[in-house]
Amino acid sequence: MSLALLLEGCTGDLNGMEKEILAYDSSFQKTIDQRGSIQKQLDAEKASYIQKNQEIESRMSAIKKKKTAIKAEHLATMEKIKRQIYPKKRSLQQNIMNLQRRLKEKQIEVRNITKDIDEVNALVKKDDRLSLTREEIQAWSKRLSSLVERKSGMEKEIAVLRRKIRITRLKIKVLDVR
Repeated sequence: MSLALLLEGCTGDLNGMEKEILAYDSSFQKTIDQRGSIQKQLDAEKASYIQKNQEIESRMSAIKKKKTAIKAEHLATMEKIKRQIYPKKRSLQQNIMNLQRRLKEKQIEVRNITKDIDEVNALVKKDDRLSLTREEIQAWSKRLSSLVERKSGMEKEIAVLRRKIRITRLKIKVLDVR
């Protein structure tokens, strides 16, 4: 049981106890009066505290609401500012998609050239069995050299495209704002 409950239970009997005490010792009235005065002071202090506490709680609640509103306003403004960079990022993302498409096309071309090189190599290796003339062998060798050069050029272009894609991805990361 809490102290408050114990005291509440005693207040009903308090008058009876006081009467019994005063019947025995009337000089104790002064002490009872002093206790009454002290109780009134305590009650007044308690009421003052409760009132001040309610005022502070009310102000704190108002400040919290104001803080929430200010935060929402600033977050909205920050998002609006962030959106200013979005068009540039979208442009860079579109650029990456175009570069990737071109890269895929070049890779397909390199695969086709590699197949052609393999076929010409196989043909040149069979020259004894095919009875190719020297002019035909030279023409196939020239064709093979041309294919090798073309493949080398394409591989360089692929390397350039991969670098452009990498740099463009880095640009997008650099444009991220917090």
